[in-house]
Amino acid sequence: MEIKSKKPIEAHVLSSVETNRVKWYHVNPDSKFPIYIHSLKSYDEKEFINTMKTKIEDDGNLNEKELLMLSLLCFMNSEKNIPDLIHDSATIITNIANLNNDIAQFVKGIILMLCDKFVDDELLNTRIINKVGGNMKVVEDYADRVAERKVNEKNEAIVIKLRKKGFKIEEIAETADVSQDFVEKILAKVES
Repeated sequence: MEIKSKKPIEAHVLSSVETNRVKWYHVNPDSKFPIYIHSLKSYDEKEFINTMKTKIEDDGNLNEKELLMLSLLCFMNSEKNIPDLIHDSATIITNIANLNNDIAQFVKGIILMLCDKFVDDELLNTRIINKVGGNMKVVEDYADRVAERKVNEKNEAIVIKLRKKGFKIEEIAETADVSQDFVEKILAKVES
């Protein structure tokens, strides 16, 4: 068996039910990896919002985990009801300047899903949808961009390997099932 990576495996789960803890997944008697369960209920909504607002005011850069947590605000410990917290998430996220478009679309998509599931008040539902930009197409577009990027990265690796083995551009394009243009662009980057 070939080991493809020396990096340790770990999984992180955000839970609205369980408490913070670590579970171990046993692959076989000799191999296991941790599953870290992070309880959203262990976060105080007011404290979390204040921390995020301060960070936004200071430098405006939230990492992906913080943005994800912000979209899941409705599951944190709070005196507010879930629909109001979803509205708060939408308001904060849409007011962050210079937010990376891909992650912004993903996080807004989560808010739209939560809105669809938990917000029965039509007026509030419409306000949230209008804030985050409309429909579930943002989630689909994000997933498509990520999938396309991964396919391109895989194809780039194949092109480079085949070139190292002495294949010609036409052979690489045919073998990898990509255009000759794609092959030439990749080789121009790595061979220059």
